[in-house]
Amino acid sequence: MGEVTDQSVANAVDKPFLMPVEDVFSLHQGRLVMMTGRIERGSVRQGDAVEIVGFDGNVTHIVAGIEQSRVPIGRRRLRK
Repeated sequence: MGEVTDQSVANAVDKPFLMPVEDVFSLHQGRLVMMTGRIERGSVRQGDAVEIVGFDGNVTHIVAGIEQSRVPIGRRRLRK
């Protein structure tokens, strides 16, 4: 049934960053907000500006850090 090919993944990496947010955590009395999710297309690096689309309108923020399993990483992109 709908197989994902290497070409479709390569095309998705070249598109703008898209990550549906699965959960949001507010830490340090609301000064730090951490979002979790799975990247559907594109890539993101620390320092990139990202647009957060939601119910309260769209806002742009700078990515302060990226972690995977509590290990800091500098860049993350769509994976096969």
